[in-house]
Amino acid sequence: MGTNRNYLFISDLHLSEGRSPLTGKTSPTEDFFQDEAFAHFIVYQVNQSLSLTNPACYRRPWTLVVNGDLFDFLQVASLPAEGLELQQATGKATYKELSKNEQRYGLGTTERETVWKLGRIHQGHPLFFQALAWFLAHPNHELVIMKGNHDVELFWPGVQKALRAQLQAAYSAWRAQASQGCPPLSPLPLHNRLLTSLDDLETRVLFPEWFLHEPGLFFAEHGNQYDPFNDFDDFLKPILPSDQNLPEAQQRINAPAGSLVVRYFFNKLEQVHPFADNLKPLTRYLNYALNKDLGTTLRIGLSTPTTLPRTIWNLLRKRWRDSFGAEAQARRQIKAAARPAVPHSGAPGKVLADSLRAIQRNFGRRSWRTIALSIGSIVITLLLRLGMIALLFLSIRPLLTEQYGLFFLRLAAAGLLWLLRAAFSSAADNLGEAISLRRAAEEVCQLLNQSAMNGRPAGVRYHLYGHDHHADLVEIGDKAAGQPRQWYVNTGCWLPTLSEYDRLTRGEVQLTFFRIIPDLDDTDDGLPALMQWQAEVNEPRPLRLFDGKR
Repeated sequence: MGTNRNYLFISDLHLSEGRSPLTGKTSPTEDFFQDEAFAHFIVYQVNQSLSLTNPACYRRPWTLVVNGDLFDFLQVASLPAEGLELQQATGKATYKELSKNEQRYGLGTTERETVWKLGRIHQGHPLFFQALAWFLAHPNHELVIMKGNHDVELFWPGVQKALRAQLQAAYSAWRAQASQGCPPLSPLPLHNRLLTSLDDLETRVLFPEWFLHEPGLFFAEHGNQYDPFNDFDDFLKPILPSDQNLPEAQQRINAPAGSLVVRYFFNKLEQVHPFADNLKPLTRYLNYALNKDLGTTLRIGLSTPTTLPRTIWNLLRKRWRDSFGAEAQARRQIKAAARPAVPHSGAPGKVLADSLRAIQRNFGRRSWRTIALSIGSIVITLLLRLGMIALLFLSIRPLLTEQYGLFFLRLAAAGLLWLLRAAFSSAADNLGEAISLRRAAEEVCQLLNQSAMNGRPAGVRYHLYGHDHHADLVEIGDKAAGQPRQWYVNTGCWLPTLSEYDRLTRGEVQLTFFRIIPDLDDTDDGLPALMQWQAEVNEPRPLRLFDGKR
């Protein structure tokens, strides 16, 4: 890492099971359908670094940073085949030996269970893995994969090792076919600059434990730690407190509430509403399901009557365990314990890391109030809708008995409830978006501007986040304090979006990324390169952003 490299940042691809190589069918929990567009994107960026007609600042090795949620292990809900495959993934040979939760909702979060899930994702997205491997087949390119709340299992060393091995296997298979003159159906060209094999991925595929900090240039983290619904007690070691003393092979992830909702509720909903988790934030989908498609939502509830109660039960059980149960003391000790400095390249020291944790805790407490208000608005919206329906039914009798005064009175009351419902529905959406990573970035920006590392300022030009799927670019910081222009950048996502604002202004799939070419971008008179990949022409364009509050 450093200023002698160029950088590409993407986030929130959420690869899941993809397309089955046996049936040709796509998993209903899959949200990423941009494998070919991603491969073209990679080829374009690599060609920029190889072209002799480009300025010298372009002809540097790329570091591709995936800022969290590259994979969605939560939505790999299939089970391995009984027998050897199941034995390797779980240590059990038959489905009867699995727990009821595993039988209903898929494997858990242990290291070897996640390794199997990663293999399942690889099977469903072969071109994507080939594209990453082809990128790494160019000398000196780096791949940095940061964990998010949907792929925190990248914490496991065995999962990291398995991913490197899968990239090597994907490249070997692709190159063997391409070298024989019968290349697979992919846009990845075979040329003489490519390495013959990928033997050095241990040093070129990196897994930061928390965040990236290149003083003077950028600070990057996924952003889920500012969201109390999706934050982890200890993001560096997200293990259940009760599992801390178990052998590593038996340890499980201490999942936040949002992960439980995905596992026990959304995966079932997507059998009927495949777009369920494309509506961000969570309150937007709840508002949609309860107020705009109540009939289908009720049908889901009747067809799977245990899904919602089981979700609520697991959430309450986790809340009790974390607050009052036997694990509560261990949990408090983890939060209070002094932790070492984050050891990856360019990381701040312990004092700065602890200050960042304090910002996240304070931000999370403020965000809980917003979440409570948003859920309250949804409940009120549902009650108003039910009241409106009841008044409309009660209006039938006065109409039939020619009591027109009472009829119009009840009709007017129903209209008033309809207006109130619309107002609370809009409020729920707006409150759900009020957990602003931009405000968190402003606090981190102030902290870094006041800190120093190795005798130089720790402030940066770009504060990079993902998580909320809303691509954005906003100037932050205090220019009066002598700092250069500083920016909050959200890299958005590569998923379909059902936000009306995003869909109408940028398209249903935004394919957003952020580029840093230090020599080109190190001026105050230029705008940061937050871009959108245009799949129809295989070229990037500046992302369309509108002024004013969304």
